[in-house]
Amino acid sequence: MGLIEDTTIYVRVTNRCNSKCGFCYRDSLLGKDLTIEKIKRIIDKVVEFGFKRIGFLGGEIFLRKDLREIMDYAHKRKLLIIVASNGSLVKDKEIKLLNKYVAWFGIPLDGSTKDKSLLMRNSFDQFNITLKLLKKFKRKKPKFKVRIFPAGAFHARSAVRKTLISFFILESPKAIFNALR
Repeated sequence: MGLIEDTTIYVRVTNRCNSKCGFCYRDSLLGKDLTIEKIKRIIDKVVEFGFKRIGFLGGEIFLRKDLREIMDYAHKRKLLIIVASNGSLVKDKEIKLLNKYVAWFGIPLDGSTKDKSLLMRNSFDQFNITLKLLKKFKRKKPKFKVRIFPAGAFHARSAVRKTLISFFILESPKAIFNALR
């Protein structure tokens, strides 16, 4: 494999989100969501340039009513699909959609406890959403792989980012393993 084949092109399919995390830059983004036609043109260009993987990000991707159509189009173009979500809207119907199209599903965890997570997420209880969804995945045994990432660490200023990354590396795996027992 080469650089092109190993690279994932990420497309922000929506700026809308159902959470109001303190670190997020989403509110500063201007404009409406990309149209389905524009997203299909982007997918076509990704394939034309030889890339094999595409990631769909938001905001919260499950707020898009046409997400199935987007994933179906990318799937028909033989792209490996990666998505990131806060997981709050993922129910059984969405898990079926993910199972059909997605290779990797990313969900954030910004601390080893609810209190540490709330430091980044304000009142949005991402910690419990993530743990509940991981438990559901454990029961449902999805076909896709799950990646847990410190979303706040990607958006925060550098001093906060270092603290978050240390929380994530040192503490989050313990919290995940303990919660899934």
